Amino acid sequence: MNAEPALQALLDAIAQRNTDAALALADADPSLLSQRSAAGVSALTWAAYMSLSDLVAALRQRRGRPDFFEALILGETDVVESALAAGQDVNQLAPDGFTPLGLAVFFHHDGLALRLLEAGADVNAQANNAQRVAALHAAVARGNAAMVEELLKRGATVDLPQQQGVTPLQGAAGAGRADLVDLLRRAGADPHRLDDAGRDAAAHALAHGHAELARALTG
Repeated sequence: MNAEPALQALLDAIAQRNTDAALALADADPSLLSQRSAAGVSALTWAAYMSLSDLVAALRQRRGRPDFFEALILGETDVVESALAAGQDVNQLAPDGFTPLGLAVFFHHDGLALRLLEAGADVNAQANNAQRVAALHAAVARGNAAMVEELLKRGATVDLPQQQGVTPLQGAAGAGRADLVDLLRRAGADPHRLDDAGRDAAAHALAHGHAELARALTG
């Protein structure tokens, strides 16, 4: 992630799931928690991406006031509202390339996601990093059927491809989520569309052991 040595050491400790080392580094230099790597990752966001909830909580205690994007990850409505009141652009990408809406959806903060949509968030905006995820991809990845339905109602492009050309339907099929597959197909998702590797939704389902769903997708 090409960070300064001290920050890189902290990010490495988090990547290694070494909570004691990470907290020791944060305590030795609290300013590290307000820094981001060249790739745009902060210690708090990195711990959240690694699903280290206890470490996220411990770092949050040491962080002070989080920035707008960290607040979306943490679900801190007051910080988000304060930023919006101060003129925060709801479509400004996070330093690591993710959309505000995508972050709120991915971390299960549906209320914040709806607030961003009401404030003008682009439902089809995609990350400008390698993953290219939009909010619909995040909702599918988290298996959040209610949010998938809400995003579709608000104009989400049902076959929008992300990294490797994978569509929301292909993601849902690979996860074996027949309910999401049904939602997406009713919204017009194309089961025959191919990803960059030439796989359709049925192939994604079959590759992950969901043979019955694969058969349904070929019908």
